Amino acid sequence: MHFLLFEIPAFVELAAPHQELADSIDDLGLRGLFYEKLGHSQWILGRLVESLDTTLRAAEMCEAVGNTSGAGQAYTNLESVHVCLGNYAEVDGWTQKALRFERDYDLFHYSLARNMLAWAHIHRGAWSNAVQESEEALRAGQEHDDPGVISFSHMFLCVAYTGEGRYEDAQSNGELAVQKAPTLAETAWSKLFLTGLWCRTGQAERAIETLVELGAAFDATQMAICQIWSACNLGEAYCRTGRLKEAAETLDGAIEQTGRLGYRFYLGSALRLRAEVVRKADPTEPGRLRAAGYFGRAMGVLAEIGAENELALAQCGYARLCRESGDRDKARRYYLTALESLERLGSLAEPPVIRKALAELNEVAS
Repeated sequence: MHFLLFEIPAFVELAAPHQELADSIDDLGLRGLFYEKLGHSQWILGRLVESLDTTLRAAEMCEAVGNTSGAGQAYTNLESVHVCLGNYAEVDGWTQKALRFERDYDLFHYSLARNMLAWAHIHRGAWSNAVQESEEALRAGQEHDDPGVISFSHMFLCVAYTGEGRYEDAQSNGELAVQKAPTLAETAWSKLFLTGLWCRTGQAERAIETLVELGAAFDATQMAICQIWSACNLGEAYCRTGRLKEAAETLDGAIEQTGRLGYRFYLGSALRLRAEVVRKADPTEPGRLRAAGYFGRAMGVLAEIGAENELALAQCGYARLCRESGDRDKARRYYLTALESLERLGSLAEPPVIRKALAELNEVAS
C-alpha cells in the first residue's frame, strides 16, 4: 500500500525499528517476508547493492521453510535490481524461478515477473521478446479484471513499441495505461513512460510540462529509478526544444546519480544525450572533443552491458559528430555499425535516417 501510494520513506521509517525484532524470531518464513519488503524498499530508494544482499537473504529464508509466497516476491525484486544494474542474464534466471509458481497465488507478482523481464529485453533492444512478456502479463490482468496489472503491462508495451519505432502502438498502449491506472503510482508511471514517446514524435514541449510536474512526486517518494528515468527524458526533451543549458544541467544530474548508484543503462543513455547537447551547443574543436568524450564513455558502458539499441544510437550520434568534424571515413564506419545492429534488432525509426546520411556521404566522396 505504501508503495502504490508513493509513501516509501514512511514505510522505511515504520519498518526499520522492527528489524531487530524480526531477527529475533524463529519463523524464517515471516522473517524472510519482512526482509523482502525491506529489500524492495531499498531498491526503490536506489540502494541497489543493499537491496541485492537483503533480498537474497529473504529468498534463502523463505526457500528454507517453503514460504513460496515470500520467495516469489523476493525473486521478482531480484529481477528489478539486476535490470537496474544491467545484469540481464541474471534477470533471465530469477524470472524463471519466479514463474514456477507466481500465478498460482499472486497475480501482481506474476505480472511483475513478466514485465521485469520485458524491461530487460527493452534495454537489450529485443523488442519482440519484450512485447511477448508484457502481452502475457496483460492477458493475465484482463483474465482477472485487475486494472493495476492491466495498466502496468500497457506501460511496458508503450516503452517497447517506442523503442522499436512503432509509435501508433506505443501511443495507444500509453493512453490505455493512464486510463486503467487505479492509483497515484500507476498514473505517474504511465505518464512518465509516455514522455519518451512524445520526445520522438514532435511533442517535446508536452513532455517537459508533464515531467516537471511529475518531478515533485518522484522526489517526494525518493523513487530513484523514476527520478533517473524522468531526468533522462527531460534532458532529451530540453535538447530537442533547443533549451540546451537546461538540458545540460538536467543530464549532468542524471549522470552523477546513475554513476553513484550503479544504474548502468541509464548512465549510458544520459552520457549519450549529454554528448548530443554538447554537439549542438559548441561546434568548436574543443566542443567536439568534449562531445566525443561523452560519446566514448556512453559506448563503453552500453557495450559492456549488451544494450545494443542504445549503443547503436550512441554510435549514430558519434558518426554525426565525425561527419561534422570532416572525418567522413570514420562517420561511415560508425553509421554502418549502427545500421547493422538496428536492422538486426528490427528497430524502425533510425535506419532510414542513417541510410540517407550514408547516401549523402557517398555523394560527397564521388
